Amino acid sequence: MNILISVILVANILSLAGNILFTSSSLFKSRTKIIILQTSNHLLSSIAQFLQSAFSGMVQDVLLLIKNIVLLFVKQNHKIIRIIINVTCIILGLVLGILLNVLLNDNIWYGYLPVAGTFIFSTTASIIFIKEKINPNLDEFIIKIAIIINAIFWLIYGLQIKLYPVTIFNCITITLCVYRIIIIVKNVITNKKQKSHKE
Repeated sequence: MNILISVILVANILSLAGNILFTSSSLFKSRTKIIILQTSNHLLSSIAQFLQSAFSGMVQDVLLLIKNIVLLFVKQNHKIIRIIINVTCIILGLVLGILLNVLLNDNIWYGYLPVAGTFIFSTTASIIFIKEKINPNLDEFIIKIAIIINAIFWLIYGLQIKLYPVTIFNCITITLCVYRIIIIVKNVITNKKQKSHKE
């Protein structure tokens, strides 16, 4: 019993450290620093999930870890290569997440949450990245919605696997995204009013 409590405690400490690193990445402008901090989170989070036998979520973090490392060496203007890497990781995350949940976690219902959440967000982000930038407000709105869906799935998953930092930080993410969506909507309404007054 003491060993089980110790494992849960260590897993939660690793998860907390990873989430702090991921959140702190938003304070930097350097692409390299941001990727390094986010990659550190994926490493710590994958170890934490491994300790909790949460394999479907673990594989999502492992793939994001690998993707971030690979993208460090791919320049921003190499769009096709970046798309191929993103699509490959999305497909692998979906397939391996489902397989590991079936084979190692007895097909548990909540094992599909990180798989679905990551798939929805990654696919949405990739489409926004590929398509022509016509309406930045709409693009950001769609991304924020995808982040909220992903965060809801992960926070429920965090509760189920007893990794409480995952739940706490995803609650913070949802709050910030909702606030940003309100700002976007207000800006759009203000801009429309200004245009109608000019006409």
